[in-house]
Amino acid sequence: MPVRRIKAFERGTLRVGRGGFESRDLEALARYEERTRLGVFDIGWNRVDIGNHVGVFASGDFVLEILPKAEREDARNSPGLVRKWSVALLRMLAVAYDLRLEESGTVGRSTAEGSLLDIFARHYLDLVEILLRGGLAKGYRRTRERVPGLRGKFVPDGSSREALVHRERLLCEFDVFDLATPHNRILARAVQALRSAPVAPATLERATRLAESLPEETGFSVREAIFETLAWTRRTEAYRPAVNLARLILLGLAPEQRQGEENTLSLLFGMNELFESYVGTLVRRAARRRGGDAELQPPRRFWERRTVRPDIVVSLGGCKIVLDTKWKVLQSPYPSVEDVRQMYVYNRYFDAARSYLVYPQVYGLPDREGRYRVPDGDLRCGLMFISLFEGDILDGTIGDKVLERIGRNESCDPVPHAMLHPGAAV
Repeated sequence: MPVRRIKAFERGTLRVGRGGFESRDLEALARYEERTRLGVFDIGWNRVDIGNHVGVFASGDFVLEILPKAEREDARNSPGLVRKWSVALLRMLAVAYDLRLEESGTVGRSTAEGSLLDIFARHYLDLVEILLRGGLAKGYRRTRERVPGLRGKFVPDGSSREALVHRERLLCEFDVFDLATPHNRILARAVQALRSAPVAPATLERATRLAESLPEETGFSVREAIFETLAWTRRTEAYRPAVNLARLILLGLAPEQRQGEENTLSLLFGMNELFESYVGTLVRRAARRRGGDAELQPPRRFWERRTVRPDIVVSLGGCKIVLDTKWKVLQSPYPSVEDVRQMYVYNRYFDAARSYLVYPQVYGLPDREGRYRVPDGDLRCGLMFISLFEGDILDGTIGDKVLERIGRNESCDPVPHAMLHPGAAV
């Protein structure tokens, strides 16, 4: 069955009967939204409004790619603009999730070779093949099964039906050293998921072939918590890039898949969070090259159990600067009062004399800095507009440019004294 690919921009609208969008596609999006309640899609009469998410949604033969867009209001959705943001999205995801697409050459391939889902799938299978060539890591796992003689710990179950039928076997708990480790089973489950995804035939063939070389994953339940509890050793550290991508694939599987429904897989990302992670990662790399550091979303207690978490806190040259990214297109250098109030709290709680709201540059706006009118200190909040592209290529030096622009201002002084005591980190 041929794959039907539709590309759209965030905050856009799809209408049934236009651009290849069909009523069954609308139904698939409605089912997904009803079950996840993520607010990605706002379903209307023969239409769907796309929210502030980007990535890919796939159901049956339908693949919807949602691209970011920070352009002037009069910018038309030309093929060149689609390609520009398709490549940019892939690069942003590579940086934010440490996917190392640059190393495999995936970013450099034309997006005409397949959908974003197909590109992710090919890269994931590349990583799995590398691990297989190097030999999968074995490990101990706890298992419970019936064996002919006593092995490990005996588990009494004399009243069960199985115990009565198989009196010659004992139910025991014992450790097994084999390939069926959580890391390998996660890889296997993600490969199985791709075998039913709408990707190119060559990709499906590769996934089928690789599945035969991976351990059995039947009955292995994948939840967010399992990725938080994975143990990393010198032997399994090589798995990290593949597991990072497997996590995105597996957590994107549609919940409560009902019999007869087409398989649904989504790789969707909140654009605010993606922009924050992309800029934060580049700023942290740049700060460390300069002998400093940058924390991403460090928490401080604010009220009762509530915390405040700025996007980035830069520690450089003996001072702290708070950065908070906003995926908003401003047409004038005036932020919302809510954003400025938020930054004032960050100034206080993180002992930062300066803070910056960081926006994508679209209308050629100049940076701006303002002072808070408080009697006990010189607290400032600036606006910084960063250009995401050099030509049509995403600029990978944003972190260095942000720090250079911070450094052009006068040196930051510590806050004289705080009206609020900064709470302990959680």
